[in-house]
Amino acid sequence: MTQIVATVTGLDAVQKALSPQQFEARLHAGLTTAGNLVAAQARNIVRPHHYTGRFEQQIHVAVTGTGLSQKATVGVSAAQVPEARPLSYGWKSNSGRMPPIEPIAQWVAKHPEISPSKNSYTNSSGFRRTRGSAASVGAESAVRGLAFVIARSIMRKGYSFPPLKVFETAYTQARASVVAALQKAIAGG
Repeated sequence: MTQIVATVTGLDAVQKALSPQQFEARLHAGLTTAGNLVAAQARNIVRPHHYTGRFEQQIHVAVTGTGLSQKATVGVSAAQVPEARPLSYGWKSNSGRMPPIEPIAQWVAKHPEISPSKNSYTNSSGFRRTRGSAASVGAESAVRGLAFVIARSIMRKGYSFPPLKVFETAYTQARASVVAALQKAIAGG
C-alpha cells in the first residue's frame, strides 16, 4: 500500500488561539473535506477503466487520531473489490491458464463495436448499439465464441497493463484543492 504524507505548517499558532476542542473539530472537518476531494478525483480516474462500478463505489475516507496527530486515509477494501490492487499497481500474467469465459463474454456484450451479436446494430447516428441485456447478449454463441478466442489468446500470450496509481495521481491532481480546504477549515471558514 502506498502512503502519501502531506505536512501542513503553521498549525501551532492556530492551535494556541483556539480551544483544544475547536482546533480538533476544525482539523477533523478540514481533513474530511480534503479526503473527500481526493476520493472524488480517484473515482474519476477509475471510472473509465472499471465497468462494474464497484471500485469507485467502495472508495472511502476515514479520519483517525486526535489533535495534531489526526490523519485522513483514502482507500478501498481489497476484500470487497479484489480488482482494485491490479488496477492500482498494474498486472502481468504469464501463467498459461485460461481465464473464465463468462466475464469476458459480458465485457464483449457491453461493447457492441466488437460484438458479433445478431442484436448489435448501427443506429442512424452511426453508433453501434445492442438490443437486450448484457446477460442475454452474453449468452449468445457468437459472443461466447469471441470470448473463448480472447480467453485462449490470454492463456497463450499472457497479458499485462500498467499501473494507474489511482490514489497517488488523485492526490497530485487535487493537491491545490486539498491545501485550500485545510486552510479554510482551520481558519474557521
